[in-house]
Amino acid sequence: MKLCLNKLNLVVTALIAVSASTFGQSSEAIRKYTESISSGLPTEVQGQLIYSTTLLPEFYFENQFERVWTRPLQASFLGLVRRSYDHGLNPADYHFSTLNQLHMDAVESQSTDAEILFTDAFLLYASHFLNGKLDPEEVEGEWQAVRREGNAKTFLQLCLASGNIEETFKQLKPESDSYGGLVKALRKYREIQAAGGWNELEAGETLKPGMAGSRVTALKHRLSIEGFFLMEEEPNDAYSEELANAVREFQVHHGLEADGNVGKLTLASLNIPATAKIAKLRANMERLRWISQDMGDHYVFVNIADFTMKVYRADTLSYQQSVVVGKPFRKTPVFSDMMTYFVLNPYWTVPPTILFNDVLPEVKKDVAYLKVKNMKVLKGNTEVDPQTIDWSKLSRSNFPYTIRQDP
Repeated sequence: MKLCLNKLNLVVTALIAVSASTFGQSSEAIRKYTESISSGLPTEVQGQLIYSTTLLPEFYFENQFERVWTRPLQASFLGLVRRSYDHGLNPADYHFSTLNQLHMDAVESQSTDAEILFTDAFLLYASHFLNGKLDPEEVEGEWQAVRREGNAKTFLQLCLASGNIEETFKQLKPESDSYGGLVKALRKYREIQAAGGWNELEAGETLKPGMAGSRVTALKHRLSIEGFFLMEEEPNDAYSEELANAVREFQVHHGLEADGNVGKLTLASLNIPATAKIAKLRANMERLRWISQDMGDHYVFVNIADFTMKVYRADTLSYQQSVVVGKPFRKTPVFSDMMTYFVLNPYWTVPPTILFNDVLPEVKKDVAYLKVKNMKVLKGNTEVDPQTIDWSKLSRSNFPYTIRQDP
């Protein structure tokens, strides 16, 4: 089964427009709806395209084409859809305006149109929380993480059996602290954006403690918007130690060298607009929805974006350290698996991509690079003195050695 998530992905060869007045408000009407939907042709209800062309007919067939959406259940689900915005999703994707209008009318709320649209919206919404809105393998070529199990139809049946959609739906939301932090951050940056965001800081010489001027004043204001700096009671344009500490905090937060100075890299990060941060937050929330939430009581979580590894025991952070990750053009693959063993202080054999793209060019410039990086050259199991090698003649197709970095 695959839910169709994007109207642009549909090749429309015909369109079946269905109305409640045609079929009447009965189980027979629902049956005819499902026949139309499962026919393979795009189907609209109240001008809304039906996405769940497989699960929706299956659900009503198993339910003997009976109605399930009472007005209280509708109200509960509409509340969830309204708050989907907080999770980086768009309520309009789930027929929100049309459903809200139908729900407000006592008669229309019990129409077959409303019944079908509420079910379609629920199945789509639940699938986005169960498996994400996008296919990770299409977005992330190196994605190998374990996906969440279950399907939206089973979850709809569970919600109906409980009679409490909102409470039961909590099971679908990612449980990690990271996801909760992203929800809060998204709210924060949307509020910042609604208030006007921040102005781009002017380029110029590196800003350092002891300097003063309008660029320093602008820097203070910029950092205060995100909460890194508290504006003084008596404003001034001096680059104080307090401001340097605020810059260091910003740099640590963004994975930059925490020197307290505003050079090119820090300036570029400061000038990333709030809209871009909002987009990044939404993307990361989607990534967390792709991942199975059952990590067990003891697990290791590597955050590629901020170069950190965290070890959790009973959902409590017990250890954290920095790690080395790939580059934008040679990304670290995303995966999840059971760890059966680990090696302390291992040798590191330089892989071919890094060897020929990074290490060999540096060695050709200066063979001392190997000593600085604590690397040795091996031929088989025998160590070779790098000074005896004519590095200029070596290439990807002619390289009889292995380079290994000692612990």
